[in-house]
Amino acid sequence: MWFRRDLRIEDNVALKHALEESNSLLLLFHVNPEQFLGEQSMNQASFFKSVEFFRDEIKRKHATLHILYGDLEECFLKIKKEFPHWSDIYINRDETGYGLERDKIASTLFKKLDVKPHGYHDHYLHSAREIKTNSGSYYQVFTPYFTKWKELQSPDVVEVGFDEKS
Repeated sequence: MWFRRDLRIEDNVALKHALEESNSLLLLFHVNPEQFLGEQSMNQASFFKSVEFFRDEIKRKHATLHILYGDLEECFLKIKKEFPHWSDIYINRDETGYGLERDKIASTLFKKLDVKPHGYHDHYLHSAREIKTNSGSYYQVFTPYFTKWKELQSPDVVEVGFDEKS
């Protein structure tokens, strides 16, 4: 399970699937130093405090959050070398910005490593690709988009059974 900005054990779609579908689970968080070039902001410092808190929360569940630091490809090549039978990775997809670009690079890498990605929608009530006009195109005006958005059923809260066996 590769955590990114979804630092929570409860109500985490990818983690739920990972726990249900895997016999053993490696919990990962990757830090790309290129994201943090220049002066560190208060947001970055707060985020890393959140990572630290999350790591401690996982430790209380008798598991380990492995924090990878460095180039994305090098980190995952190292994981594959250490765990040659690693065959699946679970993520909550990002749909925009840095996260989307990172996921595209990771997808290519996972194909090369023969690792099957399992991506889930988790960050918003509805995916950006989910809300379309009746003709299948994307809305250009907010009001009809919002009307359609309100008609869609909200997803259920996901119960995650994270215990000592994980």
